[in-house]
Amino acid sequence: MRCPKCGKFCKELEVQGDDGRWSVYADCSSCGRTLMEEGIEKSPDVKKGLDAVKALLAVFLVVSICFSGFFYNELIRRDLVLREFQENYLTLYDNYVLLVNTSSTFETYYNELKDSYLVVTKEYSDLSNRYNDLLLVVNFGKSSVLEDERVLKLSVGGNVTLSYDVVYAGYVEVGFNSSTDIYFWVGSSVTNDQYYARYPPFPKTATNGTFIVPVCGKIFVSVYNPSDELDSDVILTINYIY
Repeated sequence: MRCPKCGKFCKELEVQGDDGRWSVYADCSSCGRTLMEEGIEKSPDVKKGLDAVKALLAVFLVVSICFSGFFYNELIRRDLVLREFQENYLTLYDNYVLLVNTSSTFETYYNELKDSYLVVTKEYSDLSNRYNDLLLVVNFGKSSVLEDERVLKLSVGGNVTLSYDVVYAGYVEVGFNSSTDIYFWVGSSVTNDQYYARYPPFPKTATNGTFIVPVCGKIFVSVYNPSDELDSDVILTINYIY
């Protein structure tokens, strides 16, 4: 209720007189008690009803307090559970970030090792091919065609000199067919450009044949036509084996 003097909300106070009648006061904290009504008679049924209402209100108040305490404890418990969940989540997130960083580091190491492995594998393959190539050279397992049925025209008493650069020591296989008798001299830079092999042996000549001569460095193959009357057509094939 409101105080009739200041208009503030205040408590309603009921006071029973000696004659059994009730007076209603406005119990204001500022103005004090102010009489609102007096001489009010209340029947026993009304009093019992008021007592029942008061009892119900008391029970409701007690139940409300109990439920409030229960809900308050439940809220505290839920808040603790939520905080624990948040702490666990943050811990898991930190572990996840650490795992991602570790995984990224391992992936970087893996890629570096993979690149190194590929480089080493390529070097090994190159060295293996080089080794096999040199092994063939040692065993004279490689060859190269220097001339393939090349036609040489030699005039009367003329000659032609062919030169080749060879990397490894080996030998040449010379095959020829000629329209007249001819002969060959073979020389090398290893012998200071001196000729060291003649085919056929002096003083012979030949119109066809095959011969082998060891060679190294720069080699010279000279073809001579000793005839004083006829020109010579020579078909020449030279294979270099090393």
